[in-house]
Amino acid sequence: MINSELIDDWGGRQDKLRPYLSASLFRLMTEEEFNRLVEAQARDLVASLKPPIHKTGRYVAGLAMHTMETEFLVSLVAEYEDEFIHFYWETSA
Repeated sequence: MINSELIDDWGGRQDKLRPYLSASLFRLMTEEEFNRLVEAQARDLVASLKPPIHKTGRYVAGLAMHTMETEFLVSLVAEYEDEFIHFYWETSA
C-alpha cells in the first residue's frame, strides 16, 4: 500500500504520508463492504460508480484506511488478483 502511494506521485508530500498512515484504521473489509462504501460516496457524481466496482478478477483482501465514521474522508484499498484499487474521497463540509 505504501509503495503504491509513493508511486502515485507523492513527490514533495512525503511529510503528509506519516500522519495519513498513523491515523489510518487498517480495518479489513469484505468486497461487499468495499463496493457499498464506494457507491455511498460516489452516488452523487455525474458518472456514479455502481457495484461491482471491479468486474473481473478474484477479490483477495481490502483495507478501510479512513471512513466517514472518523473524519470527512474515505480511503479504501482493495486487492484483486489482477490489480489494486485505491478509492479516495474527501470533503471540507
